[in-house]
Amino acid sequence: MKLYGGASSTRSADYNGTSFFRKKWFKVVILTIAIAGTLTMGAAAWWKLNIKPPELPSEEIEIPVEVLLPDTDLNTTARPVQPGEEETPVVNVRKTGVFTFLLAGLNEEEGCTDVLMVGTLDTINETFNFVSIPRDTVVNVKRNVKKINGAYSAGRLMNVEDKDAGGLAELKAEVKTVIGFSPDFVALVNMRGFKRLVQTLGGVDFYVPHDMYHYLGQDSNGNDEYINLKEGQRKLNGDEALQLVRYRGYKGRDDYGRIDMSHQFLVAMGKQILSLGNVFKLNEFIDIARENLKTDISATSMIWFATMIMEYGTDCLNFYTLPSEPIYANNGWYVNALEEEILVMVNEKLNPYTREITSDDLDILTY
Repeated sequence: MKLYGGASSTRSADYNGTSFFRKKWFKVVILTIAIAGTLTMGAAAWWKLNIKPPELPSEEIEIPVEVLLPDTDLNTTARPVQPGEEETPVVNVRKTGVFTFLLAGLNEEEGCTDVLMVGTLDTINETFNFVSIPRDTVVNVKRNVKKINGAYSAGRLMNVEDKDAGGLAELKAEVKTVIGFSPDFVALVNMRGFKRLVQTLGGVDFYVPHDMYHYLGQDSNGNDEYINLKEGQRKLNGDEALQLVRYRGYKGRDDYGRIDMSHQFLVAMGKQILSLGNVFKLNEFIDIARENLKTDISATSMIWFATMIMEYGTDCLNFYTLPSEPIYANNGWYVNALEEEILVMVNEKLNPYTREITSDDLDILTY
């Protein structure tokens, strides 16, 4: 009886209980792994279906082969045949894995774009080249002040039904006149979004090369605005970062100096965005974009582009400035685009086509 009695039965109960819980724990682990695996496969399947290279605007992939009449709208890529010329149409064939962008920074106080950059992402060669267009660049338009920084506000006035769409479309159209092609995508961010992005990063480490001071005037609320930065290595907050990229007091260089400083800051900010800690702030970045960005890039396409850039790192980023020269004309300062030098830069750094961009693709006005 004792052999099969109390003590032995207690041990049997303990053993059976432990075995039961062990079996239950094992089943829970297996179930968890199965669910996690299913979710992972589901997430991978969703990612594969949705996060993929975006489709380019169909009219930019390839232009149908056709001969145009002399009075044909020149917004098309093919050029009208001139008297005495052979009827050889221009066909645009895209390079594989190449995407182009127009990035603009909006000064809402003035209603113009202070920052204008064309970017070409080459996923084959893993490069992302940007060319900044000076805000005072002369463009061949009907308005009295023929500066490219007025394109967005002019487009908004022309399209009363959808002001934002009109502004972005006119911006792309005027950029095309000085680079020879229309960028695939456009994104316009306001100053609030820029400041919030820097704040979300916890500031950006940057060396201010010299003291910067300038009185900007009063904002819409009647408050005085200043640029007031001291030389030295520092962590710039959102307001200070905006002061840095708006400063134009470079002797003899003015807007060109501002563009160069903006390029340096964007590289520093890009490195900080791609750092491990900030990768987990994706939701905050998305919120900033939703509230402060006007764009025709879909959310899934943004994720795909961001994934590519994170993979390549900031070494893929290269910044240039559109070849141009300042000129005083019509009681103000303008910037003349230099056609020959532009063609060289565009074909080396930006061109998304297998053919070269030529002077026939440009519509440059100079003073």
